[in-house]
Amino acid sequence: VYLRFELQQQDDLETILYVLNNEDITSEDKESFINKQLKKESIKDIRQITSVDALEVVVKFNWITPSWENAFDLWDRSGNSKSLFWSFVANEEVYSSLSKKGSCRYEWKKLEPFVKILAEEEKISDEALAALLSGLSKGSISKYSGKNATPKRLKVLLDGKRIAYTNDLYKWLRQLENDSHIALAAICIVDFCKGYESNLVSVDVVRKILQSE
Repeated sequence: VYLRFELQQQDDLETILYVLNNEDITSEDKESFINKQLKKESIKDIRQITSVDALEVVVKFNWITPSWENAFDLWDRSGNSKSLFWSFVANEEVYSSLSKKGSCRYEWKKLEPFVKILAEEEKISDEALAALLSGLSKGSISKYSGKNATPKRLKVLLDGKRIAYTNDLYKWLRQLENDSHIALAAICIVDFCKGYESNLVSVDVVRKILQSE
């Protein structure tokens, strides 16, 4: 009955949730229904959404209250691709809200595997990554693989103290041939000099490190 209106309308949250969770209503009709609402409702607890296709709709139209509880619930419900989660946290309004210190109540021991995935995920921008890391409890990744590492991403991780300099990390990044090892050495110049190994450094590398500072 609600879907036959063509003009904009404003329904209460109870009605909106009923439509979204109704398995007899198509995704297209749910999108149309949401798009017609005069005022965006904020769904504070994403567990109120029981339909998978409805999750896609509320993420698309940014109808979810930004919270780490909702983010982790999306993570658990996004399947192997985690596409819903990545779409959610890629929104500037969302990651800016999640960046507030103390916004995530989980301890580092539980967060470390999650942060490792965040650090290596190319679907998330460096700006969004930096913001998200700001909202998480302190801690560093014990075994950072360097996957999808770029100089800019390394700076985000190092500035946020999520990774630390090691010769092994330097050696690994050197194999990537994108100068990320130069960025690592320049940012961590003191630790780099302390752990200096002559076979790791050529005159050209020293020149690039000095130029990048």
